[in-house]
Amino acid sequence: EFRRVLFRSFSLLTLIVIGMIGGWYFFKATENQGNSVPELPWSTAPLLIAFAGLIFILARYISAKFSERDQDRKPLPVKRPALLQALFLGRLVVLAKATSAGGAILTGIYGGFSLFHLTTLEIEYARQQTLVSVVDVICSLLMLSSSLYLERVLTLPPENLDAI
Repeated sequence: EFRRVLFRSFSLLTLIVIGMIGGWYFFKATENQGNSVPELPWSTAPLLIAFAGLIFILARYISAKFSERDQDRKPLPVKRPALLQALFLGRLVVLAKATSAGGAILTGIYGGFSLFHLTTLEIEYARQQTLVSVVDVICSLLMLSSSLYLERVLTLPPENLDAI
């Protein structure tokens, strides 16, 4: 269990660093070519928060259903065959893993954008863009954490319950 968590943490940190280097390099290359650096809109933050909120609500709902089933020791009422329910949960696992990787990369890219503007904070536009990118980093971290929570909810218990 510890090795799995350590590997997952290392892979997400690696994605954050790759995104940060890629983001900084992209903006530096754009500036070196004589082009203006693209402007970050404020609209990304609410979208990231909404997506993180949806994933968190979904994780809470599934967690409540699992704990409800464990308390009653009855299977969940299923209108469709159990295979479809298993496929749905499998798709949620894929969604959680993809969203955590995407959140890590977005955190890195927005962090690279923040680092890029650190040398030019005396300019009002750079300060405003740094603020937008820091807010986007926080929202990306929220998305990353909510997807990790969904992954945790969907983790299967060990087969041998005495091993807990």
